[in-house]
Amino acid sequence: MGISQSQKREEAIMNRMAAKFLYAASQSLRGKPVLTHLKSLEQTEKYSPGALRELQWRRLKSLLAFCYENIPYYKNLFDTSGITVEKIRDFDDFKSLPILTKDQVRNNLDDLLRRNSSRRIYFSHTSGSTGKPVRIGKDHDCTAVLWAASYRGRRWHGLDIGEPGAIVRGLPIDRKQSRKQLTEDFFSNQIRLDAVNINRESAKSFYYKCLRFKPRYIYGFPSGINQFAEILDSLGLDGRLLKLKRIITTGELLHTFQKENIESFFETRVINEYGSHEFGVCAFECPKGKLHISAETIYVEINQTERLGHDSSHGEALITGLVNHAMPLVRYSIGDVLTLSDEKCSCGRGLPLMNLVEGRTVGFAKSSSGEHVNGWAFGYLLAEIFKKGGDLSQCKFIQSAEDLMRIKVVRGPCYNDFVSRALEEGVRRTLGPSTRIELEFVDRIPPEPSGKFRFFVSEISERDRQRR
Repeated sequence: MGISQSQKREEAIMNRMAAKFLYAASQSLRGKPVLTHLKSLEQTEKYSPGALRELQWRRLKSLLAFCYENIPYYKNLFDTSGITVEKIRDFDDFKSLPILTKDQVRNNLDDLLRRNSSRRIYFSHTSGSTGKPVRIGKDHDCTAVLWAASYRGRRWHGLDIGEPGAIVRGLPIDRKQSRKQLTEDFFSNQIRLDAVNINRESAKSFYYKCLRFKPRYIYGFPSGINQFAEILDSLGLDGRLLKLKRIITTGELLHTFQKENIESFFETRVINEYGSHEFGVCAFECPKGKLHISAETIYVEINQTERLGHDSSHGEALITGLVNHAMPLVRYSIGDVLTLSDEKCSCGRGLPLMNLVEGRTVGFAKSSSGEHVNGWAFGYLLAEIFKKGGDLSQCKFIQSAEDLMRIKVVRGPCYNDFVSRALEEGVRRTLGPSTRIELEFVDRIPPEPSGKFRFFVSEISERDRQRR
């Protein structure tokens, strides 16, 4: 006797409930009370804009006092600058604090860490989209809050913890770290397609895996998801059969053509998450299509620089993390360009609104076999080299031909042959063993005319665009 549709629905609900319980239990055992923080965030999002502003101010004042007492970098900064916490009485006073750059974080890592803490600090690296990854420390409670902010956004769209999901992002190069990530995916009820190694074979295999696993959403880089959709379309496979409720893009600027292609192929809505390694989810798109800032976990300012025009409505984002007491970042220049809005969203949430004007955009390289390889592969390579102690101040990959990769390197004081070998081996592993590599040591690597730094550039793609 066959299983009825009603029984199938009940079984799916039970599976999701079991997955949610498994996830919550595994996180609690590790000291990450995600559900507790999620409940709190779902209360505070109902606050009025004024009440949220007051909450942010209380947390900012508390953070500054904490920084002075516990973080050597800020104690020294305040003392030498004549700044006291008492003198910072409002948001305008807060603007008098110096901007924190990524180079300052790299050069003052030890002094930015909390002293005399009983909580263990866990380290990871940013993606390296500026040509050199930044090492960031967090404790388990901070990580739990950031995950809760992500789940809150998903729940706005009917996607709860435990819902089966398909991830299209990269995997760490290190096998131990890769296995750890796949274990995390298991406890989160997720399957993964490595976004830096998508080809016809892997895309087709993952499509059929999705048909069996039945994910309710896809989450990942817009470039990777768009490439996945384009390959499936070229193979004559139907994205509608996956019956996805939503597709969530993150990690890069979502371009209009990507959004339209993805929505057309899968016949579902694409929603945008703006996040960073340093602060987790910074903003999430609501059902009304507005991007809401996670005001309980970050405070966002815009710095209207000369490059952007001082009279413009947008500026470079300065972000202060309100929940990371292991390694606080105050007025941190993240490198993205935003606009902030006082508009009130019709969804009813009091969380402030923003728009991303310039963000991380990564193109594709071409392998020796003609396959398109996501440029994030080189970001993961840089992160892996830094984890193993490689010292380079900045790095840029430039693919000039299908068989030629030029690598510009600004050497750090402890640069050695290990870094050169790791760069060459990593590129050949990604693009093919016959790839020619030209290492060029330089004093500095200038940004693009836009002012943004791109760690990977494909001159092949740029020539193709010019021909069109």
